[in-house]
Parts: sequence; C-alpha cells; structure tokens
Amino acid sequence: MDLNGEQNVAAITFPDTGAWDKWNTVFRTLPLSAGSNMLTLRTEGTGNGICLDYFYLWKAAGEPVLTSIRFTSPTILVEPGKKTSATVEALYSDGSTAALSREVRFVSSDEQVAFVDPGGTIIGIAEGSATITALYRQYTATVTVRVEVPVLTVDLAHTYRPVTHVASGMLYGLADEGRPADEMIAAIKPKNFTQMAPNGIHLPNEESTPTGDALKVAPIAARHGATVTIRMPDIYPTFPYRWVSWEDWYAKVTSMVKATLNSGATNIYAYEIWNEPDWTWNTAKAGPFTVGWKRTYDLIRALDPNTRIMGPSISQYNENFLRIFLTYCRDNNCLPDIISWHELGGPEGPSTPYIKEHIARYRQLEQQLGIPPLPISINEYGAQIEEGVPGYMVQYFAQFERGGVDTANAAFWFRPGRLSNLITDSGEKNGGWWLYKWYGDMTGMMAMTTPPSRGMTLGLDGIASIDPDGQMARVLFGGTDGEAVIRVKGLLAYPFFGEKVKVRVEATPWYGVDTAVDEPYLLFEGAFDVINGEIRVRLRGLKRSWGYGMTITSFDGMMREPDPIPMRYEAEDGVVNHAVVWQSAFASEGRYVGNIDFSDSYVEFSAVRVDTDGLYQLEIGYANGTGSPSTHVVTINGKSSVTVTYPSTGGWINAVPNMGNRKTVTVVVQLKAGDNTIRFAKGKGFAELDYIRVVGSALSSPDE
Repeated sequence: MDLNGEQNVAAITFPDTGAWDKWNTVFRTLPLSAGSNMLTLRTEGTGNGICLDYFYLWKAAGEPVLTSIRFTSPTILVEPGKKTSATVEALYSDGSTAALSREVRFVSSDEQVAFVDPGGTIIGIAEGSATITALYRQYTATVTVRVEVPVLTVDLAHTYRPVTHVASGMLYGLADEGRPADEMIAAIKPKNFTQMAPNGIHLPNEESTPTGDALKVAPIAARHGATVTIRMPDIYPTFPYRWVSWEDWYAKVTSMVKATLNSGATNIYAYEIWNEPDWTWNTAKAGPFTVGWKRTYDLIRALDPNTRIMGPSISQYNENFLRIFLTYCRDNNCLPDIISWHELGGPEGPSTPYIKEHIARYRQLEQQLGIPPLPISINEYGAQIEEGVPGYMVQYFAQFERGGVDTANAAFWFRPGRLSNLITDSGEKNGGWWLYKWYGDMTGMMAMTTPPSRGMTLGLDGIASIDPDGQMARVLFGGTDGEAVIRVKGLLAYPFFGEKVKVRVEATPWYGVDTAVDEPYLLFEGAFDVINGEIRVRLRGLKRSWGYGMTITSFDGMMREPDPIPMRYEAEDGVVNHAVVWQSAFASEGRYVGNIDFSDSYVEFSAVRVDTDGLYQLEIGYANGTGSPSTHVVTINGKSSVTVTYPSTGGWINAVPNMGNRKTVTVVVQLKAGDNTIRFAKGKGFAELDYIRVVGSALSSPDE
C-alpha cells in the first residue's frame, strides 16, 4: 500500500474467504494527515485476485469515537410546495461534533405530508406533520417536520406609531421640473428625497449631464410634503469621489451651505457630509475620516447652526465603524443629528431580515456609549435586483416601520427622476408604483404585524394601518409564492367593524420596470364573519415578486367580480437546458433566462393552453444587446417550427444604465386546443428570454 506518494507504507494480505460470494475484513493502522489523503493498492507479483468492496476510516485508540447522531434543528418548518434541507451531525465521545454529509439515509414517516430525497432535501407536500429519520451506520436520529402555510399576523389593537410613510423616500427620485410628473409624485406621498449637492456636476450612472440639484428640486418636494437631504460629496463629478484637497473641500462646503441658506428652502432634512466613507473616503490624502468629519461639521455649524447634519452614511451596517465614529464624535462634540447607513443587501443577495438585528444592535450601541437615541435614516435601501419590485420592497417597508426608522430612501441603481424605478422609460406607472401608492393611501396609525418565523430568509411580510376616522384598515404584503394566510385580530377594538367585515384584496404585478400597469388586479371582495375578534384570509396562487393590498371595512353588502389576470409563461419556470436563470428588476417576475448560447441550449414552455385550434399571436419578452438582429428557432409541440427574429434592444436586460432594454416581439404560431409545448432554441446571434404570452388569435389584436 502506498500513502500520499510514499511507496510500501504497509503490506496487506487478504486471506482466502473460500468463495467469491463470501466476505471478510482486514485492518491496518496508517499515519494519515489532516485533509485529503491518497491511498494506492498495488499487487506484488501474485496471480491471485480479490474483490474489493469498501473501506472505513476511524481514529485509533485514545481518540474520540462516534457515539450518536442528531439533526441540527429540533423542528423543521417548510411550506407546501417549498424545499428545505435537513442537516445531520455526528457527536463524539469528547463532546465534539462534525457535520455528516455522506452515507446518511433519510426516511419520511408520511410522504403525503413531507417527502425527503437521498440528499436530505425535504419537500413540503401538504399541511401536517411528519417524522424524518436519519440513518448512519448503526445510529439513527429523528426530527419533526411541520408543513405549514405561512401566516402574517396583523394586530389592529396594537398600534405603535403614526402613519408617516417612512420608507417612501428615494435617492435621486427627482431629476427636474416635470421629471417625474407631479401626479406620479403626489399619490405616493414621499417623505424624503436624497439629491445632488447644490450646483454639483455629478454624473451618476453614466448620465450625460448633471441632474437632481437639491435646491432646484426642493420646491417640487415641498409641493408634495417631502423633505430633501443634500448629498454634499455629489458636488464632485464622479463616484467614487476623487478628493482634491482640504482647501478645495472647504470652498465647496462653504458654497453649498451659503447656497442653501440663500435659497430660502424650508424643507431641507439634513446635510449629508459624505457618502459611503467606509470605502470612498481617501484617507491617504484627506486623513482619517473621523477627523475629516469633525473639520467639515465645524465648518457647517459655523455657517449654519440650525440645519441638521447626517452621517456617516456607510455602505452597510458596520458596528465597529459606528463604534469608532460615534465615540470620536461624542468626545469631540460633533455627533450627527441623524444617524445613517445603507441596507443594500448582502454580498450574496438581499438581506432584509437582518435589518431588525442591525437596528437593535445600533440602539444597544447608543446605550453603551451614553448617546441619546438619534433619528435613523436608511438613506439607501434595496439591492439592484430588487429595485421597484413590490414583493421585495414591501419587506423593507415592514422592517423600517417596525424598527422605528425616521426616513428610508430606495436606492438609485439605474436612472434618475424615475422614483427609483417606479416609472417606466416612457413615464408610466409600473407595478411597483402601485405598491407605493397603496402605501401613500395609508392613514391613521400603524398596526403591528408579525411575519412567520423563518430565520434569516426572505418571505412573507407586510405592514398594516388602522384609521378609526376613516373606519378602514389596510394591509400591504408580499414576498412569497403559493399559499399564505393573513390573520387580522384586534377587530373588537373598533366597534364600527361590526360582526361581519368586507375584505377587498388587490394585486399589483411585476412585469418588469418598463412594463406599464394601468390598474392593479382585483383578486376578490368577500364577507368575513368576525370570530373572537379576528378573521383569517387564505390566499392561493401568490407570486413572490407581486405586491398585495387588502382593505377591511364594515360589510356593506356590495361585491364586485374579480378581474381576469392575463396568463404569462415565465422563461425561468420552463425547462432550461444549457442556459442560465438570472435575476433583474427589469425582468417580468424579476427573473429571466440568459446564456442561451450553445447548440443544445433551449427553454421549453409546457402547458401553454388555448381553447381552440388555430393561429395565435405569441408575444415574446426578450433582450438583444449584440447590436444586430438575433434569432431563436421556435418549435411547437415537437413538430412545426418558426424562426423568430429579435431586433437589437441596445443592451441586455440587466444593463446599467438601462434604457428599456427588455422589448417584445410578436410571432404567429399554430396551436392546438388544450396544452401546447413551445421550445425556444438558439439560432443566429444571441438573445435573452424573459416570458411568452398568447395575446390573441392571428386575426385579433393583443388584449393589452
């Protein structure tokens, strides 16, 4: 036997077992290294053969030995139709543990409730409980799996703050007069805008001219009851900022403050001294940020003793940075009037569930440092793939409202003057605008919401309000697929609701940033008996990217039929072969298929249903950033095929800046009554595929 390249470390003799179907074992002690080892068995000139089945490794005498196994969670929760993973670990005689990933077998006590595959992936099938058993050698462990529909609980009797539309702000949401139109701004009742420094020359996201000067748009914000934050470093032309000198910075700050004072603006929320100093401050040239903050703070206060100062506006919550910053500011009399940081998602995706923890830890930090509670401004929120998407944005609303934040501004990843992607490239309302409009409709007091327990993962969440004067409760929610229950309790605290209430539920879809949505869809209106002061509204067919609005009033006997919802077939939900599913706020449902680049690449849609045989118009959402026409070969039911040509769209779906790169084409196809299978395969050039939709017969015009 050779070990790690060293020959003849050990010799093994395999005794005769008497027959080929009889087995025995032999043992050898080997000096193995931590990590990977290579064992090589070589014959030594004998003509006899062996059948080798397996080998086990375990530590020699005196080393810890395996005593049992266990699941890492005492109970596992999973939703119907969703997946989760079961993790098993080994326990050793010295109290240590180690994860087990191989040779563990899993068995479900009831596969009609919860199915488990060989790798430990658990799939919720139907509501109920099941026991999952793990088997490893002679050891076993069990865990209870509960399959539950997620429940968002609203307690109308527990109000916690007045409605102020905390999260309705935007970064560079205003460009100039008319961009966006006043009617687009008014309905969402924005609280705050963060805008470019006065007389700045900043060119954000490759804009060709400066836009969104704070003092020029302040009157627009004031018309709609909003305040403006002045982002001072945006007086520089580029981001990241290019520091010149302290003399230059002093002159710029002096100019900005004097311009603000001379403007007569009365709705300035704060001066924001710097933006994301944790990576954009030039310590080598400007010195430590804390010292730079103090020098700038003192200059502003000498010129303007009244307007509030905000900071440090770091790119993400960083407790060590904040501790150093606040300790210095406390000791040097330069504490900000408003504390700020950004919540832009983690390095691997959105991180909304962490916001609650960040706020709580920050408040603890204030107490530790003896600093009175400061207003919190999350002056940029939302990852690039989330911007404007209702199902994501409502989860931020919930965290900021419950967390007691003063203002929160949606980030600016693409174009200015579009209310952070709530308006299409042609200036129309998209699905995200309607969510913010519903938010703006809230009045009265915020009522406490409790999302389902799910750890640090995204999912169902929402906000609620109660207005006794208007005799109405509102609930906004989203973030999950499939089924959910909205439990509303505390109704007895408001006698005007009576014993029966009317519930109206609407949906605002997400078809991509640049797809207009004229009106939300009415899902249903119904009467619910109030039992023990509460109602439970079960909803099915929810979509993770959509937003949902519920209103609750006393029952008036009037009901309206639900709206028909056009059927879209999403590329990412089809069979995707040798291609990649990507996320983007510019895509329908927030996802699309790209890299359809190979001879065997295709996307196949099944169950495309029509009522009768015939020719139909098929709308295709796509992007082609090649600069030249591209094609896909479209096969219908494995037989007939047609070539669809995609004109260039000027860029790809997730391009920055994005000039409406997701476009549509329509092609005529022959479909049969019932379900059809439609496959898109690579043709000439390259194109990304977002969705398809049957919009009408070949002799009719599209239905929207």
